[in-house]
Order: sequence, then C-alpha cells, then structure tokens
Amino acid sequence: MVFMRAPLLGLIMLVAADQLPENSDSESTADDVAHMSLKLMQRQFGPKLLLQVFGRPDDSTSMKLLQDPVSDWNDRSGPSVISEMAIAAIFCIIFALVYRSCVSWPEALPAGEAERVKLDRWSTGPFDCFSDMSICLWSCCCPAVRWAGTMEMVGLMSFWSAVFLLLALELLGMVPGLGLVYIIFVGVIAYYRNQLRLTFGMNGSNECSTLTGDACFVCCCTCCAISQEARHVTLAAQVNHEQCASNRP
Repeated sequence: MVFMRAPLLGLIMLVAADQLPENSDSESTADDVAHMSLKLMQRQFGPKLLLQVFGRPDDSTSMKLLQDPVSDWNDRSGPSVISEMAIAAIFCIIFALVYRSCVSWPEALPAGEAERVKLDRWSTGPFDCFSDMSICLWSCCCPAVRWAGTMEMVGLMSFWSAVFLLLALELLGMVPGLGLVYIIFVGVIAYYRNQLRLTFGMNGSNECSTLTGDACFVCCCTCCAISQEARHVTLAAQVNHEQCASNRP
C-alpha cells in the first residue's frame, strides 16, 4: 500500500507549494511547504504510517500533527463537513436503490433439507464471511443497506426506515465533536441483534453477558456482525420460518 501511494507524494508537495503566497522568501517557503505537505500526507496516509515510513520528526509542530489526528479531524471547515456528508448520503441511497432492484428474496430449500435446519443458534460463525460472497460484499461496502435488508426480511423494521436510521447515525458521527454518536450506532446494532436472538429463540437472549459480548463484537467488527445476521436470516427465509414467511413479498 505504501508503494501504491508513493507517487502521490510529489503531487502533494506541488499542491502545498501552490497554496503559498508568491512573496514568501525561500527559507520560509521551504518550511511552509514541509508543514503543509505533512498535513496533507497525514490526512491521506494516517499518522502511524507516516511514523513508520519517515521516522519521528524533530520539529515539535510536525510531531504534534502526527500524534494528534483527532484535532485535525475536528478542525475541518463547515463546507468540507457538509460536502463529505452529502457524498456519503448520496452513495448510500444509490447503493440502497441498487440493492432493492438487484437482490431478490432467497429461494426456498427442499422440504427434507429445510426440516433439518436449526435456527436456535447462529447458523454460521462470526467470521464465516466468505461463505456467502454476496452478503460479504454488501456488508463490507454498504453495511447500512445490508443490515436494512435483514431487518426487513425478519419484520423488525421496514427497509427504508432501517437505511435512514443507520445513515443518520453515520452522518452525525462525521460532524466534528460528535464522534460519541458511534456509541449509539453500536447500541442500535447490538439491540437489534438481541432482537434476532429473541425471534429465533436463541440461548442467552437478554442476558448481560450476551449483550456485552454482542456490543464488543459489533464495536470491533461491525461488518462481520451484520454479515452473520444476514446469513442467518437468509437461511430462515429459505426454510420459510414463520417470522420471515409473513414478510415474503
């Protein structure tokens, strides 16, 4: 990844130099270019990668930039934040429309095979993401849309309500100073994960240890949690589980 991004370094230096006033002397210009380049690279590569590649800088200001990426994130301008939120919302809605038009209800399994399916525990493991590549890709590329599809299949929420719920939380989390909204995001996913446990009669539903484990799992790997839930609900739809059968289009 470092070698793929390395050609951008020259462009970053040119962009930084172009943003300086023309009447700057050569010594101050060099320092300003270095500082502006460091800011741009910090945004592009992240502070940890810069420390690994370039080592620890001697300049205290540059060191502060590398060690405090949160302040740089919170210092974004209003138009920048709004544009990022608008782009994220547009792409999410586009993905949702594509999902609605391309992803169909799963086909039913043969009667004999369906009778052997047990849904009182997760049908796949938390990291069996590659067992269904379609669900894996949707969960990775646009988890809000895949999660909304799961909620709709099991009847816990309508598709668009689920999409806009997670989208709203994601957009609020992009606003400087509102990073703690992610805790609400994790809480929502964990709550409905427990609702799935209740729906399918899984052991551990509403137990403190299970809820804590779900919250930690969602926090550490949200995409994996959404993918596991989607695989389980898809299987429930294939065997015509009563909770899914009533929502079949």
